[in-house]
Amino acid sequence: MTTFKHYENQSLTNPSYGFIITKDHIEDGRMDGETTTVDPALLWDLEAGKGEEFKLYDGDGVLYYEGRMIHQQGEEMFFPLDTVGESAGCTWIGYKSDHFKAL
Repeated sequence: MTTFKHYENQSLTNPSYGFIITKDHIEDGRMDGETTTVDPALLWDLEAGKGEEFKLYDGDGVLYYEGRMIHQQGEEMFFPLDTVGESAGCTWIGYKSDHFKAL
């Protein structure tokens, strides 16, 4: 079952981004399917498999989460790290287009 969280940020000029956690490696899949977006219209695209793949790691390089993100190029690339990753102890995010190198 997908859990949807709507994230509100009044300072956004183009709030068309969001992400879905596709694989939770640390909590027996508890976060699998969790979707967080500033644009609820993106929910269907994320659940349909659209978006750029990302991975969230801790400071020791341990993989915590995998997911997909729909975004522009900019600060929103850190949205998964800032929302889900930070609270779990993740310190960096890598995207498939960058060969999952740390950002």
